[in-house]
Amino acid sequence: MAKSKGNPPKNNKRKLKIMRSTGLKIGTLLATLVVLAGFTGYAYAYRNKVLPNVFLGDVTLGGLSYNEAQNKISTVAKEAVENKVALRIGEKTLEEEASTLGLEYNVETSLQEVWQFGHSGSFGNRVRQKLRALFKRSHFSPDISGDLTKVDSWLEKVALEVDSPVQNANLEIRDKGAYIIEPKNGAEINKSTTKQRILDAFYRFGAPDLVVELETVYPQVTSDDARGLSEKAIALTKERFNLNIEGKSFVFYPSVLGKWIKLVNDSEVGPRITFDEGKIRTYIEANVAPKVVSAPKDAKFSFADGAIQLLQPSVAGKNLNIEKGARAIAEELQKEERAPLFKLEMESVSAKINEELVKNVGRYGIKELIGSATTSFAGSSNSRVHNIKTGAQFINGIVLPPGEEFSTIKHLGSIDGASGYLQELVIKEDRTVPEFGGGLCQVSTTLFRAAMNSGLKITERHNHSYRVSYYEPPVGMDATIYSPKPDLRFVNNTAHHILIQSAVEGRNVTFNFFGTNDGRRVEISDPEIYAVSEPGETIYVDDPAMEPGVEKYLERARAGAKTVFYYKVFNGDGGLKLEQTFRSNYVAWPARIARGPEKPPEQVE
Repeated sequence: MAKSKGNPPKNNKRKLKIMRSTGLKIGTLLATLVVLAGFTGYAYAYRNKVLPNVFLGDVTLGGLSYNEAQNKISTVAKEAVENKVALRIGEKTLEEEASTLGLEYNVETSLQEVWQFGHSGSFGNRVRQKLRALFKRSHFSPDISGDLTKVDSWLEKVALEVDSPVQNANLEIRDKGAYIIEPKNGAEINKSTTKQRILDAFYRFGAPDLVVELETVYPQVTSDDARGLSEKAIALTKERFNLNIEGKSFVFYPSVLGKWIKLVNDSEVGPRITFDEGKIRTYIEANVAPKVVSAPKDAKFSFADGAIQLLQPSVAGKNLNIEKGARAIAEELQKEERAPLFKLEMESVSAKINEELVKNVGRYGIKELIGSATTSFAGSSNSRVHNIKTGAQFINGIVLPPGEEFSTIKHLGSIDGASGYLQELVIKEDRTVPEFGGGLCQVSTTLFRAAMNSGLKITERHNHSYRVSYYEPPVGMDATIYSPKPDLRFVNNTAHHILIQSAVEGRNVTFNFFGTNDGRRVEISDPEIYAVSEPGETIYVDDPAMEPGVEKYLERARAGAKTVFYYKVFNGDGGLKLEQTFRSNYVAWPARIARGPEKPPEQVE
């Protein structure tokens, strides 16, 4: 039989397939080896580096060592917190230092996740992350810490500047008629969204410079709603409202009630009438509370021969919960049938310092003299002497707990005739005038010096406008007061209570501070006097009530000056506990003389 031509034998075809398959496998193997070699080289090259395409915020860190990444993030983080946060709202730009918002970058913890990417975890996880880093960006967020309430507080202030409150339609009832107050749209900043945008900028290490659009807020009560409620509003305000607080009566007349109407839109019942608790609260604060509220009075004590004695018992005070009362009144006013006499209860307020101190004196640590000061008021008028004695008596026996601040004005009582004070000359603005309580600066000046001698922290002190002879020498250690301010204040910075005790003997006033001596030591430098200036020319004040030709000094001339002295308190171990500098600036003060009218010329007959 003849063989066919052109067809290879079957065994040759088999050999060809084997050769092709073998070549493909070898090629695949070689390609795999090349890829593995390349990946191994890539992995080896980045063994101590951040993988490529890795970002912290908007900062690329790929290819950097840990120290290089740390330095880079530290730099951009420092720049970020030194930026200003800017909000551009309409024509206003409101800025705040980023550092004052309390946001901080934690560089170490921020880098941990970045550094571990592709370098930690299982083998398979590391391979997958390394492969991902070759073809896709990986973004991580920095770790930011801080008090986010500071951001909230700033946005609250921003809102006060840029928001315009929405105004519902409302009613005002007067002269037995209802007058509609038209509604107005409001606009407000979305604080939640803006806060997130600020934080997002920080997460990118960027400077938050944001354009913020105000959102429109629409009224929930329309003019038609108000018109439909007008008859009911007239009915609710036509009768006066009678309030009784522990036997004292107060009448709210329709003319007042008609201004308290507040329309709201209730989700369940729709538009309805309420009464504005804020306006009621303001009215009670001004017209009711002062007539019923009384502050508690602490007990007063004396210290003699190492023993505490009760001088004056404590007295509980009476307080009115105004917010609760305003809410109750608002609810009552909404009723169509009200109580003929609406009552509010007072709350008793206990004194902080009571008779218990005498029974448990050991707990309070009042056992020895810790500081004292005496000043002279020789040459004072009778009314000035009276005021000094009265003021010293008000302060006598006061106990100051640890950490609490003492206010001289608060403890002197109401400085008027009702408290027993007389009129005497005081420095007011640029002149000396008679007022109740003249001379009380002798009390405050003595207290100032006693507090320093006791090593206490002075929190408020002011010098007189001009130099006063009663307080010199030394120059520059006076303390002026005038109700309600300026004041003299100091803090009990000891671990025990302090008893302040006054004494007036002859023409001297003394304040003794009793407590526990903790070994502190006080240094007060001699005052330095500089910038001395001479008084100007004498000022004459014509007084037609005086006899012709008679002159009387109203004020003596005084030189001006500036002074400074230094106050230091050391602990028992010698460590510095407190350091304060007190400066005074006294203006030159010309003499002021009152004089009667000129003598009429003698008539010659």
